[in-house]
Amino acid sequence: MRSPNRATLLICTVIVVGIITYFGNGLELMLEPEQYSISKPVFWFTVGIVLALPLWAPAVFPSRYPTGLKICCWISIVLLLYPSWHFVKGVIDITSQILSGIETFPLFLIPLLAVNFCCFISFITLLVPKLRSRLQST
Repeated sequence: MRSPNRATLLICTVIVVGIITYFGNGLELMLEPEQYSISKPVFWFTVGIVLALPLWAPAVFPSRYPTGLKICCWISIVLLLYPSWHFVKGVIDITSQILSGIETFPLFLIPLLAVNFCCFISFITLLVPKLRSRLQST
């Protein structure tokens, strides 16, 4: 995998993990302010790392194992559909609330769109080189 592709995946990973950590930690602080401890941000950071696994796994997989890298990329492409589906569902729910008049300011729409954008960019970054190599081999 080329270095710009790896950098793109890692930048998207940092954005996704940061958004999940920030908003998860804010949710914990809002729900239980008296029981707040350092373990809460660590928990949300771990959740972000696990959810962003399809983003960072191909970026850190060594290129000296091309078959393993190819398998890792294809698995990541499939696994990338889960966070995309989850966050697209959130965008659709918030948009429907805005259109029905329940929600007036789409504050949580911005991070959801950012995560969707990162998932989309990562999906394209992983898929385009694979399709290009398939087309050139035929």
